Parts: sequence; structure tokens; C-alpha cells
Amino acid sequence: MLHKWPVRGDQGLALAAITFSLVYLVTRILYPTPSEALCATIVLYFTYLTTLTAGTVGYRVSYWHPLASYPGPWLAKTTGLWLAMMSMGGKRFIVIDELHARYGPFVRIGEH
Repeated sequence: MLHKWPVRGDQGLALAAITFSLVYLVTRILYPTPSEALCATIVLYFTYLTTLTAGTVGYRVSYWHPLASYPGPWLAKTTGLWLAMMSMGGKRFIVIDELHARYGPFVRIGEH
């Protein structure tokens, strides 16, 4: 979600490509050769993505998250991909029943 509006995957990819291009243009001004500018852009972009991911995961497993009091698997607290992977195998209902048996009546299986 971006400012409460859902963003489709293709829109997110286009936004990432535009952002990468803008960062490259700025670093192209600062560095004399295109290869140096590209390396600097890649380092800046991956530093940004790593920091963003670490901050998001850190918040979702922190005490300050609104759902922090609900137990559940660590991966389920940090990403929605965990539940999607369980659903792809066709065993989602079995996995959720096992989670309820392990954690009790309330289980956190999503990041929101």
C-alpha cells in the first residue's frame, strides 16, 4: 500500500525503474564516467532497499506494532509471502489448524 492506495506490481516496478533512473541522473552529474555513476547508483539503491526492508521487518516484529501481542510464526509476522506459499501447496487449512493448536485461538498470520 502506498498512502492507503493499493499499488499493483507493474506500477511498483515502473516506480522503481523511474526512481533508479532519477538517482542515476543525479549521480551522473557527480561522477565523471558512466560506469562510476552506475556503480554509485546501484550501491545507493540497494542501500535504500536494505534499509527499508530492515526497518519494515524490525517494526513488524517490534513491541510497538499493534498486533505484537498476538503469537505466530516469525515469517508470517514479517511478510504476506509466507501465507501465500502455504496456500499454493493446497494445505493452508491444515497449516492454520496446526498453528491454532500450537499458539491458541488467536494467531497472527499476516503482517497487517
